[in-house]
Amino acid sequence: MQLVRRSWLNGALAPSDSAFPPETWAMIELPGGLKLWIDLGDKYVSLGCLAGIYERDETTFILNTLKQGQTFVDIGANIGWFAVQAAKNAGPGGRVIAIEPRKQTGNYLARSLQAQRPATWKQPAL
Repeated sequence: MQLVRRSWLNGALAPSDSAFPPETWAMIELPGGLKLWIDLGDKYVSLGCLAGIYERDETTFILNTLKQGQTFVDIGANIGWFAVQAAKNAGPGGRVIAIEPRKQTGNYLARSLQAQRPATWKQPAL
């Protein structure tokens, strides 16, 4: 496992760039020490998270609204950007339930959540 720190890139990757094939997974460290598995071959969600520009308004809303001890449900969680952010805010008394139907993505989502704190990942039957 390679831990990739955003600071190492110094803005070298823009979300439109991807020098990696799909399903090239790496764990990145986000500000505040949060860890998130991303697919370096995904030039949309994953590289947006890596660049620190993914869903800024939504992330700010979650961080400003979710309090310690509360429950957060992320349906269609993808790689878990919101679930990981919510896990930090909900704290040990809170609960995060992340639902992702794609098995491989869900497996990496589960690993990201386990790196933060105990959380629940559900893969729905399709």
